[in-house]
Amino acid sequence: MRASETHRTLARLASRGAALRIDTPELCCLAAMHLQAHHSGVSLFAEDALAALFEATIAAVLPGAENPRSRATHAIERLRAQRLIVRLDGAGMVRAGEYALSSLAADIVKRFLDDERLTREHLDGLMTSVVAGLSDLRDAAATASTEDEWRLRVQHPLELVVTELLNGVERRQLGLDEQQTTIRGEITRLLEADWLDALGGIEHLLDETAQTLTELKALLLQHANQAHAVLDDVVAFAQTQGRIEVYISSRRTADQLDRLLAWGQSRHEAWSEYHRSVHRFLRDVVRLDPDRQLSVRVRQQITAFAERPYSLRVARGPRLLMLRPPERPLAHPPVRRPLQDWTPDQLRPTGAAQVDVGPLVELALSSGARSLAHVLDHVLDAVPEANRYAAIGQVAAKVAPRAKGNHGAQGPWATVGDGRFEVTDWALVKPAPEPAAPKPAANAPRTRAVAPRTLAPAEPAP
Repeated sequence: MRASETHRTLARLASRGAALRIDTPELCCLAAMHLQAHHSGVSLFAEDALAALFEATIAAVLPGAENPRSRATHAIERLRAQRLIVRLDGAGMVRAGEYALSSLAADIVKRFLDDERLTREHLDGLMTSVVAGLSDLRDAAATASTEDEWRLRVQHPLELVVTELLNGVERRQLGLDEQQTTIRGEITRLLEADWLDALGGIEHLLDETAQTLTELKALLLQHANQAHAVLDDVVAFAQTQGRIEVYISSRRTADQLDRLLAWGQSRHEAWSEYHRSVHRFLRDVVRLDPDRQLSVRVRQQITAFAERPYSLRVARGPRLLMLRPPERPLAHPPVRRPLQDWTPDQLRPTGAAQVDVGPLVELALSSGARSLAHVLDHVLDAVPEANRYAAIGQVAAKVAPRAKGNHGAQGPWATVGDGRFEVTDWALVKPAPEPAAPKPAANAPRTRAVAPRTLAPAEPAP
């Protein structure tokens, strides 16, 4: 409802001067009508029978009241003026008529008389009916084609039946809230009376209520998820057919389900916090001071503070002196590995070092390989699989002198060895041919390699 519509509705309600003023005897008279109609099965009351019923009720509620007949007549007039009692015959004021409770009065009386606490059975039954009703609405929405079918089979059941069932859940939620308030008052009364003997009863009330709220929260979550799933299908059908009214009603029902879930979560968290607070009080106060001596003394001191004020003084204690010098822990030497002379055979790697890749590299270069990846493709096919990783390093060392450009620069990546390895590819260049030795000139001196001479040591002189 928009804000303007809300203001107009409130203005009309205020202009009519709507008000309810019911005292305890009048409420008891309405309850007497409700109970009499329930037991006898007749909801209409003749004027004389209604006056007699009110007179007996006022005499029972107010034993010392004077002239109960006149009080009963005035009570009937006030309740009729507030539309809590309605006259159902059409004879007007010519003769005595027949009266009954209005729907407003019936709701008020039921709220005071009925025990509408939300239990596991009530919640399970109501939410099961809600899910069943929504499933029927989904089937009707899937087959509805005309506007009348959408209004009669989908919109009206959604707004009347499903919404009324959810309203019943919300009414019982209020009853459960009142029950929790009553339980808290009972716990307070037990603690004030005899808290040491009341420990067992208090813990029983706390655990029972916590278990009830946990079960209700689980049931709400289960049924609400099912109802939301069905409502989503109804919303999808309504959007497809362009039924705005059904879409709005479905979203309103979904919001009501979300409120139920939020209520269950908030009540469970609130009771959990209260549960912890009471147990902390029982542990820290009741069990430590069963005779209430400490609490009585504290209460007396607080009460007599004006006559005998008190304060708390704290003296700083002396510093503790060290009677002996501290002993430092011994320094532990670092853990080191003993030195060992390694032989060349131990330093030589195993596996790939046993394969001589030199001839394979030369064969690949002579076949026209012009990059490191091409050379590796030729070489790795002839190397065992366990030795290929080490063979890649050896091949790179062989072709590094023929690589083009800076070896440290990042080049393109290439996949080699059946896709198991990736290397930075190098472009290779053909080695330049060695220059031929110049022919000696005709008149050039000839040279030859002469072995160096060694002089024999001189013999010593005789």
